[in-house]
Amino acid sequence: MASELYVETLKGLTSGANANKVIIPSGQTLDASAGSLLPSSGGILQRVNASTTNELTVNNGGYSNWDELDCSLTTKGANSTFLIVFNPRRMLHAYVNTNNVDCFVQFTDGTNIKRFRMYYYGSSTSESLTPTMVAEIDTSWATGTSKTVSVQGYSGGNMTLVLGDSGATSTMSVYEVAS
Repeated sequence: MASELYVETLKGLTSGANANKVIIPSGQTLDASAGSLLPSSGGILQRVNASTTNELTVNNGGYSNWDELDCSLTTKGANSTFLIVFNPRRMLHAYVNTNNVDCFVQFTDGTNIKRFRMYYYGSSTSESLTPTMVAEIDTSWATGTSKTVSVQGYSGGNMTLVLGDSGATSTMSVYEVAS
């Protein structure tokens, strides 16, 4: 027969070897799977991952979204920070008839943007990197807000920007961090 205990606060004893602790004994489990257990500020509330073996090619201006790496989530906390870890298998800038042109990679949750500039200053026709990019987006979203975090590429002038490498895996992970 199951029993239920209704409380607002659990507090450990204030003295002794385990002062100010509430201990779950060995062999026992505190099961919060039907509810939620919110960590303190700076703790990870959730992680969402996406991966693709396709590549994104962006030519001659404008931002393009890499749809296969969209990470959709429903916020578990208010005013959280989204920590984004982006691992494209390859990032290639190639220019045609020009030098010193910008390319950008940016992350957005539909409102907030974090942008990285890759300035091409090489003398050859292309420059290939295998970067890991980490970004933070501070939000003011309420708990329970549905958001999609996207990665976008931009190529200026006569540049071509290629993110990823067909057949190799590129990934993006979004961590919601408690405020």
